[in-house]
Amino acid sequence: MGAGIFVLIYLALDLNRLYALRYGADLGTFTQMLVNLRHGSSWNFAEWRPHFQVHDSWALVALVPFVALLPRAETLLTIQLLAVASAAIPLVYFARELGVSPRAAVILGIAYLLSPAAQGLAYENFSENVFVPLAGGP
Repeated sequence: MGAGIFVLIYLALDLNRLYALRYGADLGTFTQMLVNLRHGSSWNFAEWRPHFQVHDSWALVALVPFVALLPRAETLLTIQLLAVASAAIPLVYFARELGVSPRAAVILGIAYLLSPAAQGLAYENFSENVFVPLAGGP
């Protein structure tokens, strides 16, 4: 529930920032790259070459189906928020595996969501780095 509230709050903040034209170039670069990748090329005009010649960020290919359904910057912002917020879930389970009480584990997950690190990722320009907390499995 805390992760859902986090997503709703930061989605409102991020959309406000987007519509006020306060996002940097990365959001547009990644949106353009993913829309073009659907057609077989990672070309974007910000880098003036295919994105994968500049960055080795192949994990972004997994986002192509979502961007194909709704090719807008809002899609990437929503995916980013879901990734940041959902990292609280394995953190709670990991704490439980270590023997932490259920209540303390939930408090730990909420503390993560309230941390400047999570909030910074949620309110920052789009970056593939937000998926790193989800990559650390057992």
